Amino acid sequence: MSAEPRVVMALKVRDEEDVIESALRYHHAQGVDFFIVTDNGSTDRTPEILGRWVDAGLARVISEPSPELRERGHEWVTRMARLAATDHGADWVVHGDADEFWWPLSGTIKATLAAVPPQYGVALGPRVEFAARPDGPGTFLDRLTYRQARSLLRPKIAHRALPDAIVLHRGQHDVTAGADLEDAWQRLRTPGRPVLRTVRSERSAAEDDRLVWYPRWPLRIFHLPLRSFEQYRRKVEAMLNDPVSAGGGMRRRLREFYDAGRLGELYGELTSDDAAVERGLAAGELARDERLRDFMAAVGDPLAGDPAPRLVEPGAAELERERAELELDVMHVLSRTERMLMIRYDEARREANRLEAEVARLRSRAKRGARRHPSPLRRLRRRLGALAGRG
Repeated sequence: MSAEPRVVMALKVRDEEDVIESALRYHHAQGVDFFIVTDNGSTDRTPEILGRWVDAGLARVISEPSPELRERGHEWVTRMARLAATDHGADWVVHGDADEFWWPLSGTIKATLAAVPPQYGVALGPRVEFAARPDGPGTFLDRLTYRQARSLLRPKIAHRALPDAIVLHRGQHDVTAGADLEDAWQRLRTPGRPVLRTVRSERSAAEDDRLVWYPRWPLRIFHLPLRSFEQYRRKVEAMLNDPVSAGGGMRRRLREFYDAGRLGELYGELTSDDAAVERGLAAGELARDERLRDFMAAVGDPLAGDPAPRLVEPGAAELERERAELELDVMHVLSRTERMLMIRYDEARREANRLEAEVARLRSRAKRGARRHPSPLRRLRRRLGALAGRG
């Protein structure tokens, strides 16, 4: 791979007119060469904004108005990952949403990925959320300058581009490779208990060596999910109008408040005023972080020929402090996620065992019923057999 890898970003979007231009400009300034965007039925100015980038030869947009994001989301992100490799010459694919900004600890995204040793194929991006703030003057970037002190969300991934990549979840939390999920499972599954298996070939394990996790965390994701009341209102309306995701207790509450014209009350509960921010800072739960705001203040319009802003590198002590902080954050999140998945796995196994026992009980009951109450055809066969026997 060349010293300057070609970086393609894959994005899922829906009604992101307030943030998509900033996301594209930011990541382009950080070294992303091209964008593949799946638009899940935007009805605002998002398609118009994306169209400018398509016309400039910097983006490709795939329209997916289907409401099946939950069921087919991983197919959509897998398609983008594969197209990056097969159609757009990518060396690396960076996954994200419009409200996520990949922040390198030093240098650019492109330079950071170029420095990943060749034996590693996946870089994890720990995510940290910025606290929602009450509406006010300026852009959301001017107001959102306080974030969680620790990353508590599952990381997302950047990975080496492969034509057979499979992104394992619509949330882009991990990736493997194979023709399809069954093929990937056969390569990834454990050999089984020693008393029930022979030695397995290492060929299948070697296939997945292309996507080994990099044991360093040089990138962090800034997540800005709530940016204004208007954006929150549109997000709630999209959720309530989605037939797939319109159920559940949370959405029932949203429906009640929305229909009563009280959505502003809910938004107020989600925002942090100055007093709440001060309490969060004092408790060590929040940290002031103005780096994204300051960087974006210098980012112009690359489609108009504006140059990328000059990067301000952190000092050695600051860089080391953030690396240590990220190491702890990532291991905390990964260990918690693994434990959660093990709990869910055991619950699913117990439920599968219960269902198998129920199926066996129903089959046994059906057989007993069939013996007591044979079907007309079976009774006819018995009768004919009896007659033949007497004959």
